[in-house]
Parts: sequence; structure tokens; C-alpha cells
Amino acid sequence: MKIFHITRSTILTSGVSAFAAEIASAQAAMGHDVTVVCRWKAEYPLENGARYDVVRYFRKLKERPDIVHIEAILSWYMARAMIWCVRNRIPYVVSPHGGLMPRVFQKGRIKKSIVWHLLLKRLLRRAKAICCTSESEVDACKALGLKGPFIYSPLGVSLPDVAKDSYARRKTILFLGRLGEEKGLLDLLSAWKLVPHNGWTLKLAGPDWRGHKNVLEDKIASEGITDVVFTGNADKNAKDELYREASLFVLPSPMENFSLVVLEALSYGVPVIATTGTPWKELVDCRCGWWIMPGAESLEETLRNALAIGDADRNLMGENGKLLVRAKYSWPKIADELLKDYRQYSKT
Repeated sequence: MKIFHITRSTILTSGVSAFAAEIASAQAAMGHDVTVVCRWKAEYPLENGARYDVVRYFRKLKERPDIVHIEAILSWYMARAMIWCVRNRIPYVVSPHGGLMPRVFQKGRIKKSIVWHLLLKRLLRRAKAICCTSESEVDACKALGLKGPFIYSPLGVSLPDVAKDSYARRKTILFLGRLGEEKGLLDLLSAWKLVPHNGWTLKLAGPDWRGHKNVLEDKIASEGITDVVFTGNADKNAKDELYREASLFVLPSPMENFSLVVLEALSYGVPVIATTGTPWKELVDCRCGWWIMPGAESLEETLRNALAIGDADRNLMGENGKLLVRAKYSWPKIADELLKDYRQYSKT
């Protein structure tokens, strides 16, 4: 099967980039002819014979694929990709990658609403299927008038090359992501202030987002909060070290569409604390973490409990997390499930 994945760019720090490149590489390994089409920055490495085609205008594409997978939607480049598919009668499926979630769609609401009603809604209705990473994303699509069909297609992760040690190397609680207002970090600091640290350190790793780091530092200074370390942005090697050091991972965001960092932490055998605003009920179902109500009060109670359990119990939770990742979230498994849908929709 000849497959095109189309996305605006594939930069190393983007979850959309990871999805497009990793799925393309996995599908190429299965013997398919796979091209990732993008406008700029073809940075994320491809493997197994998958290739890039960097083009600005789709009319310059010389090949006709059996199916196109549109990766993300909120740009003119992606809209033009769907128009190109319609004009050339090429079937396409679309992954919004959180672009239709209320929190995202409300930013620049007037402009997005105009584009939505004039163009984007019609193009998405012509897609063979909408690929969603969570039930909440399906609900968001339905609320905007899309009727599907919907495909459940989560993000995946590559397992670390070397297994994490049986026991955590340091008493470290890790947050990794952009330091933005929407991540719930003020609640996390309020909870951390009230919890006995007993040698534990809270690490906040990631780039500053719109000056929110200054807000966090002001809170730490004014309230005398201790044992908090900012590590800055983390490249691939730095992330690997952070995950290997961590004993716990925390995602205090009141709302997230998927949260790839949760999957990454689990792949390293790190138990996770995440809120019910994220789609991670499996943390409880698979006994690999805590799934709690958003807010400082819930975070405080859970941190107290998480720090009180022994290393052996945390290690068991970590092993459960790795088993979950292997069973459900490996790239080859996700790629294979998508291929079944591709075959169906390329013939209709």
C-alpha cells in the first residue's frame, strides 16, 4: 500500500511529529511504501525506508497514494492538503491531535470559528474517518457537529534501550512539559508546600511558556517552598536521564487530550500521578499510578500517600506500567491497527 502522512513539519519536540514519523517508520517496516509530506523542518528521523517529501504546493507531488493520513488540522497547509485529496479523489483520514479540544479551539475563537464554518468542517466531514486519541476527543468532535466514523488511535512510545533499575536511584518527583499556566503547576506547588519532603525533590523540567516560570518562582520565593529544582528544556538525552532518576512522575494539568509524557514515564517504569482531566484511568486499572481529581487538595493527599509507600511497592507499580506500554502502546501495534482501517477506507 502507498501511504502519505501529511503534516506541517516534523520537529523533534512535537508529539504530532513523533506520531507521524514513528507510524510511518513502523508501516514501512511492514513492507508498505510510506512518505511523510511536510512543508518545512523534516527533522524527526525516519527508518525502514520511509522517506520525506518537503513541498509547499501539493500539485508538485508526483505520486498518487492509496490513502492519505492528515496529521493535525489547524493550519492552512493542512486544509490545502485535504482540498488536494478531495480534488484528486484520494481517500483520507484525519488526526486532529487535540486541535478540536475546547481548550485549544477557544484560543483565537473568532478566527477559528470563521475558518471552521466556511471550510474546515466540510473538509472533515469528507474524511473517511477521524482518528482520536481519547474518548474526550471524540466527544469534542461530536460537539462540533462531526459524525465520524471515529477511530481510536493513541500515541505510542519506543521502549528505552536499557531497562530501568529495579529501584529508583533518587527521591525525585518529576514534571516534564512546558511550564505553562494550563499545566496546573501552581496547584502542584501549593500541594508540595504542605507535604513533608523527607529528602525528596520536585523537578520541573521543560521550557518557560509565556513567562509562567516567573510566576512559579515568585510563588516559591514568597511562600518559602523548598526542594524545587528547575532543569530547563530537555533534549532526548536529558529526558532519558530525568526519567531514569525519577521515582514518581506527576502531571497536574486539569485537562489534557492524551499526554505523551505519561506514556514515556510508564515506559521507564515510573509510577504516574495524573488528574481525571486526562484520559489515564488505566493508571488505576493497571495499578501503575494514581488518577485523581484536579486541584491542590487532591495532589497533596496523593503525594503524601505516594511518598509513604516503600520502594518495592513503587517498583511493582513501575513494572505494571511497562507491561501496559508493551501490551497496548508500542508503535508497531498502533501502526498495524491503523493499516486495517486504511485498507477498509481506501476501497470505499
